[in-house]
Amino acid sequence: MSRGSGGYDRHITIFSPEGRLYQVEYAFKAVKTSGLSAVAVRGADCVCFVTQRKIPDKLVDPTSVTSIHKITRSIGMLVTGMQGDSRSLVQKARAEAAEFRFKYGYEIPPDFLARILADQAQVYTQHAYMRPLGVVPIIVGIDEEKGPQLFKVDPAGYYVGYKATASGAKDQEAINWLEKRHKGTDGGLSALTYTDAVESAISALQHVLAEDLKATDIEVGVVSMADKGAFKVLSDAEVEEHLRACKSLLLARGALAQKTLADLEIGALRSLSTSTDLKAVLAEKIPAEQERLKALKKECGAAALGTVTVEQAIGGMRGIPGMLWETSLLDAEEGIRFRGHSIPDLQKHLPAAKSGGQPLPEGLLWLLLTGDLPSKDQAAAVTEMLRKRSTLPAHISAVLEAMPPTTHPMTQFATAILALQSHSQFASAYESGIHKTKYWEPIYEDSMDLIAKLPAVAALIYRRCYQNGKNIDPHPTLDWSANLAHMMGYGSDEGALEMMRLYQTIHADHEGGNVSAHATHLVGSALSDPYLSFVAGMTGLAGPLHGLANQEVLRWLTNVREQLGDNPTKEQLTDFVWATLKSGKVVPGFGHAVLRKTDPRYTSQREFAQKHMPDYPLFRLVSQLYEVVPDVLTQTGKVKNPWPNVDAHSGVLLQYYGITEDKFYTVLFGVSRSLGVLSQGIWSRALGLPIERPKSLTMDAFYSHIDI
Repeated sequence: MSRGSGGYDRHITIFSPEGRLYQVEYAFKAVKTSGLSAVAVRGADCVCFVTQRKIPDKLVDPTSVTSIHKITRSIGMLVTGMQGDSRSLVQKARAEAAEFRFKYGYEIPPDFLARILADQAQVYTQHAYMRPLGVVPIIVGIDEEKGPQLFKVDPAGYYVGYKATASGAKDQEAINWLEKRHKGTDGGLSALTYTDAVESAISALQHVLAEDLKATDIEVGVVSMADKGAFKVLSDAEVEEHLRACKSLLLARGALAQKTLADLEIGALRSLSTSTDLKAVLAEKIPAEQERLKALKKECGAAALGTVTVEQAIGGMRGIPGMLWETSLLDAEEGIRFRGHSIPDLQKHLPAAKSGGQPLPEGLLWLLLTGDLPSKDQAAAVTEMLRKRSTLPAHISAVLEAMPPTTHPMTQFATAILALQSHSQFASAYESGIHKTKYWEPIYEDSMDLIAKLPAVAALIYRRCYQNGKNIDPHPTLDWSANLAHMMGYGSDEGALEMMRLYQTIHADHEGGNVSAHATHLVGSALSDPYLSFVAGMTGLAGPLHGLANQEVLRWLTNVREQLGDNPTKEQLTDFVWATLKSGKVVPGFGHAVLRKTDPRYTSQREFAQKHMPDYPLFRLVSQLYEVVPDVLTQTGKVKNPWPNVDAHSGVLLQYYGITEDKFYTVLFGVSRSLGVLSQGIWSRALGLPIERPKSLTMDAFYSHIDI
């Protein structure tokens, strides 16, 4: 009995005061908790369905496990849910089909079979001594008069025909994807060819699972007029062919998107304002974006972005869309995009300190705030603007000197940021009664002041912790990130300056859902000034699960070198990786919560290392691991993304240029992250976004709120 049911689920025949039959709802839940998802699509002359294939135990013969069943020559059935109930329902369907053919001399129509199964399911909801079946059957077939048919029957006894549908754990996400994919296409789903229908179903399942599927991961059943209406289950070889076609189509779409983006970039470059006043250009952009947001709320305010499962709610809200974040978007296939631009795009189009060099973070700041790629003059103007704001108040040094040099660098970093808060223009303006439509202006001033001062703060902490407190004055002509390297003591090496430009650019933003970005956004939504909101993000960044990943990578690499030396063989590394996994540990630097390919930020660092440090032993080791680890992780069958992420490489670059103090790395990360989160903070106030206030539930409340 469920805690929130009030006893109304003791028998199937008892209605709750709200008119609910809890046992029926539990049957729907049983289908969801089976863990499988399935998608079905009806085309012009065919119907197909595709489902996950999961083997419950390594000792089980995989050929004996299936969710797809042949009912008659031209009818197939896919059943999602409890396996025992599935077997019983398939037996019932075959018996009914055989009896129909015996009585009437021709094959049972798909819609008639669906009605029989729905009638049986409905009967199970009327008798206290029965329970509903915890399954959802999808029936496909060819009707001699009506053509391709697709029906789904639910545990309540409801059935209806579909152009496309889904069942199981990710059913609503798949349905949403299909609706979006085929909206506005000529003829819609009904015009799909056999190949298009199969690949559309596979693509939908692949999308909602966020996995690069293999032929052995799925089952595909089809019935087509081209095969004289015969139902069949595709072989692994046939499935593999469709998977390759889906991948090729995805790559083609990506290439088209890149071409379109390149065209847009050229257009943007031609239409940019020639003004070098960042605040003025931003002010021109705000009214149009405010109207755009109003239109979005008016036209789509009631639209659903998807469903939220209990697992998501209690599992860190992973993957739940619940925040407006304009500055960047993470794509599972292409990685992070800053205002629509990928890392390779930025390396091509953002201004650099020298020809062919790394992009200037100042140019990225212009892009994040305005959405436009800046000219060289505009990036230079940002450099000059930040330089003028970069002088630290005298009390910052005094505050830090009051702390032992052994204090963790992130603790010192957060303390210094809080000490700067006494200069907040927004805090003063708010106390003076500034109108809410003007909030963004002092927020902008605070944000630029803070971004400008962070390199000096970071360098001051570095020198007092690791260089006996001997500070270095800022260089009068160096750019923002290069000056950081200079003040830390690495300004004489042009390679170190370029490395710092790259590092500060690629770490600048990563959507709004990560801890540091979300914490900054959350605290800022309460109208805390940028100093207070940013320090909240930095204390989150200091957490071991967020900002310390590259330290973990370096420690693991050091362990590898200590045990295997500087020139391990591929076989030795493979054995070491397996030993790491079998000990219950993870291989740090590999995998990503969203990405399903090699992180472009990793690739950009790898290319930099190949140019500047090809023979560095630590880089050679990282390169070897790039060849070994993904294969091992794939063999485990438990990893969705076996490819390296940004943290697998960033520590190596810092180590090469002599920045070996890994406790300080998170400070460098924090300096970079200011560009993204503070830019979004300005836009949040410009758009008038409200205070963040999600709903929380107790465990008892979860039970009472679940409506399946």
